[in-house]
Amino acid sequence: MVLPLNEKLLDQAIDWLLRVNDDATGMAESACRRWRAEHPDHERAWQGVASVGAHLRGHTASLAPRAAVRVLHQAGGGHGRRTAIKTLMLGGAFALGAGAIWHGTQAWPAWNAVYRIAKGETREIMLADGASIWLNTDTALDVDTTAAGHELVLRRGEILVQTARDPARKQAMQVRTAAGLMQPLGTRFMVRVLDDERWTRLSVLEERVRVTGAGLPRAMELLAGQQLEFGAGITPRRQPIQGDPAAWQQGMLAASRMRLDQFLAELARYRSGIIQCDPAVAHHTVTGAFPLNDTDRILAALAQDLPLRIQRVSRYWIRVMPEKL
Repeated sequence: MVLPLNEKLLDQAIDWLLRVNDDATGMAESACRRWRAEHPDHERAWQGVASVGAHLRGHTASLAPRAAVRVLHQAGGGHGRRTAIKTLMLGGAFALGAGAIWHGTQAWPAWNAVYRIAKGETREIMLADGASIWLNTDTALDVDTTAAGHELVLRRGEILVQTARDPARKQAMQVRTAAGLMQPLGTRFMVRVLDDERWTRLSVLEERVRVTGAGLPRAMELLAGQQLEFGAGITPRRQPIQGDPAAWQQGMLAASRMRLDQFLAELARYRSGIIQCDPAVAHHTVTGAFPLNDTDRILAALAQDLPLRIQRVSRYWIRVMPEKL
C-alpha cells in the first residue's frame, strides 16, 4: 500500500524545484538529486511537484487548462510561484500528478483550515469566553465553538493557549491533533505538531493538562514545567521543559547551549527554503535570545561568534559550513 505524503515533504519538494529553477551553477540540481535518492517518498513528492513545475518552465504549457496557465503567468517571484503550484494542486488541474498526491494527504484540511499563517508570522486569536490562542509560524488551526465548548484542531504548526480566567465565562476546551486529545485544566500550555504529522509535543507552562492519545497506555496529567512527546510509532517521552519554548510569542528564538544543527532546524521554521548544517560544525552550541524579524541577521551573528561561514547557494538554499575547508 502506498502511504500519502505529508505537506512538509511536498513543501520541501517545492523548495527544491524553485532552487533548481533559480540556480545557474548546476549545484542545486545535483543536491536535489541526492535529496531525491535519500528516500522513495522524496522521489514521489518530486515527481508530483515536477508535473506542475514543468509548466513554470514552459515545457508542457499546452497541457494546462487556461486558468492554470493564467495562474502561472501571474506568478512573479518565488513566493508567487509557490502559491501557483499549490493552487494548481488544490484545483485538481493535474489529477494524475501533484493534485492526486496532494488530495491524498493531510495537506487538504490544513490548506482549508479556518486560521492559517505563513512562515515567519504569528497571530493571536481571542475566543468569546476570553481564552487566548497564539499561532506560531506556518500553522493551520480549526476552531469549533458550540454549547459544549471549544474544540481546537491543530492541523500543522504550533499554538500557545491561555484558557479563560473568568470562571463565570469560561467554557470547556479540548485540543486535538493527529496524535491525540489534550484537555486543559485551567492552564497555559503549548501544542506543536512535529515534523512527522503523527507526533505531537505538549508543553505545560501553568497548571495541568490531561492528555490521551496514540502510544500512551492510559490518560495522563501533565503538570507545569513538564513536556511530553507522543504519537503513533514512538515511545512517549516525558521530560522537564528546557529553556523558554514560548519566546516566539515575543518574537524571539531562545537557546541555551543548543546544538547548532538543532538551532538551525528551529530557525528554518521561520524562513522559506532550507538551511543545511555541515556535520563538521553541527556540534557547536548556541546560547542567547535572537529576534526572529531578521533571520539573515541571526545567520550573520552566528558566523561572527562561531568558526563557520554562511554559503548562500540561492535565496532558498543556505549552507552553514566550516570556516576553513
